[in-house]
Order: sequence, then structure tokens, then C-alpha cells
Amino acid sequence: MVVFRLARFERPPILLARVGRLALMTKMSDHLSLFSPEDNRTWDVVICGGGLAGLALARQLSLELPDRQVLVLDERAQPSPIAAFKVGESTLEVSTHYLRDRLQMNQHMDGVHLRKMGLRFFFPASAGFHERPEFGPSSYDPAPAFQVDRGLLENGIRALLVQSGMQVHCGTRVVDIELGQEDCEHVVSVVAMDGNDTKRIPARWVIDASGRRRILQKKLGLSIPAGHGCSAAWFRIAGRVDVSDFVPACRADWHARVSLGERYFSTNHLMGNGRWVWMIPLGSGCTSIGIVTREDVIPISSYNTYGKAIKWLLDNEPELGARIAPYQPLDFRCLRNYSYSSRQIFSKERWACVGDAGVFADPLFSPGIDGISIANSIVTDLIRRDQTSGVSSALIDRYNQYLIAFNDAAIRITQPAYHFFGRSKPMAAKLLWNTLAGWAVTAPQRFNYTYVDDALAGEMLVAATQLTALSLRMERVFADWAEQPAREGTFDFFDYQNITGVQDLYSRNVRGDQSRDELLSAQAANLRYFETLAQGLFRIALEDLCIELPDEFSGSACPWLNAWGIGLDPSRWVSDRLFECRTPTGEVEPLLAQLRAAFGLDRPRHPAGPQSSRATFSVSGGCAEVLAGD
Repeated sequence: MVVFRLARFERPPILLARVGRLALMTKMSDHLSLFSPEDNRTWDVVICGGGLAGLALARQLSLELPDRQVLVLDERAQPSPIAAFKVGESTLEVSTHYLRDRLQMNQHMDGVHLRKMGLRFFFPASAGFHERPEFGPSSYDPAPAFQVDRGLLENGIRALLVQSGMQVHCGTRVVDIELGQEDCEHVVSVVAMDGNDTKRIPARWVIDASGRRRILQKKLGLSIPAGHGCSAAWFRIAGRVDVSDFVPACRADWHARVSLGERYFSTNHLMGNGRWVWMIPLGSGCTSIGIVTREDVIPISSYNTYGKAIKWLLDNEPELGARIAPYQPLDFRCLRNYSYSSRQIFSKERWACVGDAGVFADPLFSPGIDGISIANSIVTDLIRRDQTSGVSSALIDRYNQYLIAFNDAAIRITQPAYHFFGRSKPMAAKLLWNTLAGWAVTAPQRFNYTYVDDALAGEMLVAATQLTALSLRMERVFADWAEQPAREGTFDFFDYQNITGVQDLYSRNVRGDQSRDELLSAQAANLRYFETLAQGLFRIALEDLCIELPDEFSGSACPWLNAWGIGLDPSRWVSDRLFECRTPTGEVEPLLAQLRAAFGLDRPRHPAGPQSSRATFSVSGGCAEVLAGD
């Protein structure tokens, strides 16, 4: 019997009444005037789409460029439905910062949506759910992130736009966008959804926010297939589905590992090779559940109806499947091969694509709203410059490269790894690295908007170059580690917040209002930390795989290595210059001791484990030569 508990911050009746009334405040005369022959104005900006990306851009323009005449065209009836609407419900600190601070929606976010307790991952185990290795935080991180009900969020933004006098026209479908050449205006052709009224609307800037319709991308042939054939199905359940209910209360030690037992407020990932399942709580009192797979491992045809999805969950995630099987979903949707990239997102000819109308990555690390914040901030900057200094081709190239690289990197670090999502130790190492790298590289750029700063953009890119190269090297280590047979034993709870240096890394990067010197100093400190972390994780992988370093570089002293030469193939250590230190030596031992405990390597080993493999080296004058290997 499933017992649902309502989320403690639930207040949908009040919100629906308040937000719904405000969202419908657009006067009928405004709607009629759009199709009136007398209304021939040329708009400064026409936004084709009234979803989150388009509404957020309109809000940002109303705050930062209030003198611009902006028109939002949305074909849907309003208000947006609660809960059973869109996915993209899990935010990061960077996207929350955009919503709360840049869009000045702190009251809405704090009062309507649920504070998120980070990303949490559970890996397979042969026994009960309490035996599954768990990776995640034990408490809330200092900077807020939220689980958002997309219907409530879009209604909230729309209400603010209507209150500010923004022209938001619902029930209006964009049928074509005619792009003007050079300095000529664009023309957007629309039709009223409730009749045959048509209109050609001139605009200086046109922004495609049409979601997966991708009007401009398809018209201009800019779309590029991307990813490794990943698909998803999702639905919402009315009520609270809490991962903590999968473990009996008598397992007090399991429940006590997380502050106040609030795993429910995390984005919970149930992992397995080739797939993962999300569980996300919503402020409307509902729960979002999704199944994500690689097609070459688990085809979407095995879960593309609600009945199939429940059967798949009963077979693969039985605790969750049994909890929700008696209930009917509020909705059910699926999407095959969801990822894509683009050749171009922004144009010197005064058009751009935002949100899903441009690119779409992979949802594992919840990058969706972050991508919206990047695109919208770039578009706002371009519109501002169009009226002042002008927009150069070099600037357009830089902005296109930045957003497309962000999207493609989010695909590159996730989808090739789907095959080993069920391997707890290699995945814990990868998740630790990816989480901290996000704080170190992404957070300072987003919190301080350095990517729209002509001077800082280049400096921050250069500062991150070495860390980017090191990250590519480590991704290869994680993949190679996972290709080897799993050894017996793993961790119970990998609490990354307790690893040495993590809190310092967070506090110096996940914040705004930093000066140039502070930002660049933080990047130097970040690189030093990751150089140490790479060596610690490398030694963890070697120990787990029973691969030994030569005597000169093993033992409790942990001599400093060249982090950019790290790899799990001993035959390449010399050619990759692993033993040639290029940076000042540092201490690995304290961090390594914590990592060994976190990975469960400080426990007694089963005596029947694989034999160690040792490579023998001669080291002289900073050069190493392989003499023999056994």
C-alpha cells in the first residue's frame, strides 16, 4: 500500500488562484490590436514562443532594457497547467542565481518552489535499497537551488510581465519568420489559434523561443545531430514519492546519514548500466519521475507507454515500481534521441535561438535552465550593443562558440558514460570530479557573467584551459577504470561535502560580485586543487584495480606526479611523462586518506581478489624507462 505524504511547502490552491488570475490579466483589446490593420508598428524585439526561455528573456529585457518595445507570442492557452506540464524541473545554483537575482524572482522562488538538496545517486546492489551505494550531500549547500514546478514558474514570470505592461499575446501561432537582409527588418507571420485572423509583424530583432519546433534552425538548416542516441519517458504522480520510504525506519543508521532525513528534496537518480531514473519533488505536491536510457542498451520501445514504464520499473527499480503501480499518472510523455546541437545560435543579422529552439544537451546534471540563462544574457547583451557600439562578427563567433561548446560538453561528459552508470566506484570518481569542476569553471562565469565581458571572457577561458585538458584526461581514466571487472566491495555513502578542500572550492567560486583579481586568483587555486585531486583519484583507481606504481612512486609518501600524464595503461606512463613533475610538488596524502575512506578502500579486502600488476621502472634525471612488467 502506497502512502503519499504531501510536500511540506505545498500550497497549490492559493498559488493557482493568485498566479492564474495574474496570468490572464492581458486585456482583450491588446489581443485585438495585434491583428488590427491599424497597428503597423515595428517592434524592437519579437519573441516567438512563450515558454520558460521566451518568458525569461522578456523578463530580463524588461529589467535591463526597459525602453525596448518587446512582443511575446505564445500559441498556448494560459495559465500553464500545474505539475503535468514540462520537464527541466531540477535547477543548479547557477540557474537559481539567474532566476532569483538576474530576473528578480527571489520572492517567487523562495515562496513557491522547493529548496533542493543537491544531486543524489544510488547505484545497484544485490540486497535491499539500504545496501545501494549512495553518492550525494549530507546537507544543503550554502547557495540555494530549487526543484521547480514548470507550470508555476512560467505562470509566475508571465504574471510579472503582465504587471509590468509587457505585451504577451497568447493563442497566437507563429507560422513563418522572414529574415531581413543586412539592416532590413524581419517579418513574423502569425495566425490566431481561435480563428482565421492573420498578421505580418515587423521587428528589428526576432528571437526563436519555439522549443522543439525550432523554426529558425529548421528553416536555415543549422541543426546538427548530437549525442549517443539517448531517449526518455516521464510522468507526474499526484503526491509525495519519497526515496526514504524505500528503507525501513529500523535502518536508523541509513536515515541518519543525511541531515533531517531529507533525501526527498534531492534530485534522486537511480542508476544502472545504460540508464537512470529520476525522482523530483514539486512544490505543487506532486512528484516527477523519468526513465532515461541509451537506445543501444535499453530501447525506448520497452517503456514508451505508462503500462510498459511501470513494468520496466518493477523489473529494474522494484521499490519505486511497487510504490507507484496502483496510481494513475497525471501525464505521460516520451522523447527519442533527445539531444542535438547547432552550427549557429546567434546572428549579426539580428536573430537568435534560445532554449530548446537552439540546442539541447543531456539532463543528467540538470543543465537546461543554465543554458537558457546563457542564451538570454547573450541576447540581451547583443540587443544592447545593437543600439550603442554595434555587433561585430567576432563577437557573434565568440558567443556561438561559447553556448555550443557548453551544450556539446554537457553531452560529451555524460552520454559516453551511460554504459558504466551502474559501476559505483568509477562513477563516484566521475561524479565528484564533474561536480567540483562545475563549481570551479561554470559557477564563477555564470555568477559573474564573465562571458559577456569583453575583457574577462578571454582571460577566464585561458585560465580554464589547463583544467579543461586535465578533465579530458580524467574522463578517459574513469572510462578505462569502468572497463575492468568490478572488484568486490564498495562504499556505503560517499558524502562529497566532507572531502578535504571541497568547501573551500565551493565558497571561492559559487558567488557573484567578484573582481577580476579575485576571479583569476580563484582559478589558479582551483587548478592546484584539481591537480592534487587527480593524483588522489588516480591512486584510488590503481588500488581498486590492483595496479601498482614502481617503488619510487608508491608507498605512504605518495610522491608528486605529472597529473596531465595520468592514465591506467602502465605501458604509456613513460611516453605520457607521468613521472616528470612540471609543477611545484604538493601533498597528496591527506586527501588520499579521505578518498580511500570515502570509496570504502580502508575496509578489509576479500582474499580472493585479483593479483597485483607491477610495472618496474628505472628513474633517473626526471626520465623513466620501463624495464619489465609482470
